[in-house]
Amino acid sequence: MDLGCGKNGAMVTLGIDFGTSSTVAIVGLDDRRTVPLQFDGSPMLPSAVCLTDAGLVAGRAAIEAGRGRPDAFEPHPKARITDGEVQLGPRTFPVADLVAAVLRRVADEAARVAGRPADRLVLTHPASWDGLRRQVLVQAAASAGLPAPGLVAEPLAAARAFDHVVPLGAGILVCDFGAGGFDASVLRRTPDGFALVSSQGAPEAAGLDLDAAIVVELGAAYAAADPAAWHRLSEPATLPDRAAAHAFWDAVRQAKETLAVAPVAAVPVPILQVQATLTRPQLDQLAHPLLGRAATAAGQALQAAGLAPAQLAAVVLTGGGSRHPLAAPALHQALGVPPRLMPQPELLVASGALVAAGPPPQAAPSAAVVSAPPVVSAPPVSAMSAPPAAPAAAVPQVPSDAPTAPFQSQPAPAEPAAVAAPPAGPFPPTVAAPPAGPFPPTVGAPPAGPFPPTVGAPPVGPFPPAAAAPAGHLPPFVAPAGAAPAAPFPGQVPPPGPWPVPPASAGRRKGLLIAGVAAAVFVVLALAAGAFVAVRLVGDNRSSAAGPAVCDGPATDGYPPLLPGFDKRLATEPTVARGNADVTALGKTVLIEGRCAPVRAGQTITVNYVMMTLRDGRIADSSWTKQQTFDARVGMREKDLQQEVIDGWDQGLVGVRVGSRVQLDIPPRLAYGDNPPQGAPEGALRFVVDVLNAKD
Repeated sequence: MDLGCGKNGAMVTLGIDFGTSSTVAIVGLDDRRTVPLQFDGSPMLPSAVCLTDAGLVAGRAAIEAGRGRPDAFEPHPKARITDGEVQLGPRTFPVADLVAAVLRRVADEAARVAGRPADRLVLTHPASWDGLRRQVLVQAAASAGLPAPGLVAEPLAAARAFDHVVPLGAGILVCDFGAGGFDASVLRRTPDGFALVSSQGAPEAAGLDLDAAIVVELGAAYAAADPAAWHRLSEPATLPDRAAAHAFWDAVRQAKETLAVAPVAAVPVPILQVQATLTRPQLDQLAHPLLGRAATAAGQALQAAGLAPAQLAAVVLTGGGSRHPLAAPALHQALGVPPRLMPQPELLVASGALVAAGPPPQAAPSAAVVSAPPVVSAPPVSAMSAPPAAPAAAVPQVPSDAPTAPFQSQPAPAEPAAVAAPPAGPFPPTVAAPPAGPFPPTVGAPPAGPFPPTVGAPPVGPFPPAAAAPAGHLPPFVAPAGAAPAAPFPGQVPPPGPWPVPPASAGRRKGLLIAGVAAAVFVVLALAAGAFVAVRLVGDNRSSAAGPAVCDGPATDGYPPLLPGFDKRLATEPTVARGNADVTALGKTVLIEGRCAPVRAGQTITVNYVMMTLRDGRIADSSWTKQQTFDARVGMREKDLQQEVIDGWDQGLVGVRVGSRVQLDIPPRLAYGDNPPQGAPEGALRFVVDVLNAKD
């Protein structure tokens, strides 16, 4: 719809955040209104480009065209920014032409919404980009028919969205969870805006890396069934197979985005002709090593800046990857500072770019805008290829040593809706069935919400020194008290796990996560049946009442972490005896009784566990095998809050003393039922659980 916003001589400013996977743009108007552009119903335009008979097309149209012409498709032009030229089908294009195709799609939509072409343009870029990379953006803007752009680094743009909350001299940490990598930048508030103090990247913590990990996980599940078909899909050599692989990766990306708000997502697997299921616990486990690397990079950026976490005015998360429910808790745990969670983090950089641009200029533009007078011809884009022919019109040149500086400080406009603080919650629990599919075709569409509340818990401990990300598995990230829960996403029913845990390396066995709740029907049955808990103490394992327990102090190093005063038997993996499969009520047997305080409803517990399926006596999962404890909140149903674990755990572990080892015999209706979802164990289960800690 044409809003007529820029008619009658009104100035129109366009801010574009050109991303690896998606591009976001916001139109700024003279009356200080901002309008996020929509592309096929989403504010996120896929940055993909495809060569068709009509020429280069971008966005969703490119993705659809690429299904039939995979050799003429480039999903991530930004990742090719230094390649100079890109082969699409039979033709070779300067990489600037691919970027221009994306910008042209944005320019057309901006002109349609504003009623006239943009008068001013602000383009954002990674803080690490040199002049040659920035020059590609300048060339692309000229080719797209846009004004000569002002360039601003992405973290500077994100920080400018917080002009109104960061005091002079204070620091801000911007953490960008992007498809192409993770970047942490420390900036300090100055009279002219913000100054970039330090930046640390973790390219191996990219959203695309998570996509690849999902593909590996699905391959572990399906490759054995048809190795030849999986080889065709994972290493396509023909055009039909490349088209199938293109569709598969697109489905994986959509499933990842769906799991930000839903417990289960379907992934069609072409060639094999199966419908795979991806769950939130699977995605969480795959994301753990990536989030660990991101947290390490954030700590290194702070250390390089010489700032302590307590000196930060804010920790800001940007990028679509920040929607992962574990992203904020991971940084909170590592830094001891609660991040700000934005309702639409994808819009933050583009919104801040408009703030950096300031109101329409009345005189000469600010010298801080990174652009130069027009030149006759542009320098080569890359030494790897011959430069493109000089454009007919003069192109502004960005010198290779030009500084990346913020725009001159201007009075901040009214805060846009995109950066308004979300409601504090808590959000009411809802019962939502897993999506039945097929899923909407839009790639990159942000979840509809509800969104997590702003994390407001106090710092949880001293800031650890920066170190390389641990090899293999990482301990679960636990949201400190008051923080947004690590899982499930507020307002959503968590998946009825456990589910297969993806390998941290090729040789790591698959396990199962104890996370999720039983389906709503089992909840109803449990309430109707009036289930009771049978508690039995075995032998003389009850602890002596003489003397107070010593439960404070640091835990032992290594695995498992035991607090002072714990029974030393908790350091050894238990043997689980096979029991009767005809379990009808929750049974709790105390094998070793601890001497610390009992677990209260709503607390987050740290446990070790072994799980046996009683119908066959098989050990289906064990945290001991993974050498990784598990954290979850229990007693949530008692507090009328959303559960994080199955009913048998949610009920049976409340009241257990910390330092205890208990055996839980759980009937199907308090576990996953007799016909569980794919990957979950069926029938009655026996757990032996060591309760190692409990925190509010």
